[in-house]
Amino acid sequence: MRKSIGEVTVDISPPEFAKFKSPLILIHSLWTNSSCWIEWATHFANLGWECWSINFRGRGGWQEGEIQRLTVELCKEDLKTVIHSSTSPPVLLAHGFGGAIARLAAAGGEIAALIHVSSWPGNSSEMPRPLKLLRLKYGLLLFLQRAFPLTEKDFSALYLNCVPREKRPAILRRMTPESPHLIRDFLYGKPDLYPANIPYPQFLVGGSADATMPANSLRRLASHWHADFLEYSGHGHWIMGEADGEKIVR
Repeated sequence: MRKSIGEVTVDISPPEFAKFKSPLILIHSLWTNSSCWIEWATHFANLGWECWSINFRGRGGWQEGEIQRLTVELCKEDLKTVIHSSTSPPVLLAHGFGGAIARLAAAGGEIAALIHVSSWPGNSSEMPRPLKLLRLKYGLLLFLQRAFPLTEKDFSALYLNCVPREKRPAILRRMTPESPHLIRDFLYGKPDLYPANIPYPQFLVGGSADATMPANSLRRLASHWHADFLEYSGHGHWIMGEADGEKIVR
């Protein structure tokens, strides 16, 4: 079921049996949308969670103008609106750069907990070489302030290196252009994206084969935030679409 909450659309997966009062709000990263959570939302719903997979502006029925203007501040305010629409404090589950937006929204909203999956360290000094090369390759498009998608080759190399090859075409078909404002904050870092402290439990999950968010960076980030960290051997950035999804969700 899909519904609109403020300026975003939300895909709702009802629980097989209602076990938790809090919904689980699933927050996508760059160049993608709520479809990245299809498998995990099903697994969580089977365990009793109501899942809200959000689409930031312009993605519900792709609108280039909306995506073009999208900033971290707009994403944060939209996520806070979704949080406030819940009758119980929700749990946030964010992937990649979506973790930066989730943490900003959590600093000013009432949530139960925050889970980061392959989260963005927020420090350009720790940026791995593949992302530094990405800055060079797409520098002109960023300068022109245009929304753009990654090439399928780049998206596959950075995100899908541990996804079975037969599953990649469907993921690539759902890839979207991305806001130049969000891409710039991601590739060049922005210290104020992560508040120093938030008063909620946090948990980080990452893969040992993640080319975009190295496990060592996530481990240091978890230590800095006094959060638990769990590393999955042989998994990459698109962990929610890789093997053993149900096992990881449990």
